[in-house]
Amino acid sequence: MDLFVIILILTMMLIIVVVFATLYVQQSGYLQEIQTKLAKIDPQVVEKQKQAETLRRQRLEVVDPLMLLEAEFHQGIRKTLDEMELQRIADARDRVMAISQQLRDLGDWLGPPYDLEWPDYFERLPEIKAVYLKSAFGQEQVETPNEANPVALPPATSGS
Repeated sequence: MDLFVIILILTMMLIIVVVFATLYVQQSGYLQEIQTKLAKIDPQVVEKQKQAETLRRQRLEVVDPLMLLEAEFHQGIRKTLDEMELQRIADARDRVMAISQQLRDLGDWLGPPYDLEWPDYFERLPEIKAVYLKSAFGQEQVETPNEANPVALPPATSGS
């Protein structure tokens, strides 16, 4: 009896997986047909979407190495930037700003959280930002987040 129940449960699970896989394949086929029909109606829209996707991929290719560099700083592997890395950050800034403008020109700018400006990306790299500002602009008052003083919370007030 126990073996029968186990086989029954496994059979039901297999049927459910097969049903969902079939529905997924059908839905993907329908979406592909719709995309093909839309491409025939207005090929410029499809081309514009492809351009926007390409620009977003290019932006990721520019930002990803900076994220890896930020991880090295966070792990304590590095503490300074050399001249080549300073130039790479400046080039990344220029490229991200250019890509953002191209997306706006295409009319495909989605805004945050999908499309970010360079300052938004730079804020996500706090340790690189601090070291970059020290190195590039000689700002000695800038501290890295690991060295920064904790922010004091305002005193709690009673609600009475």
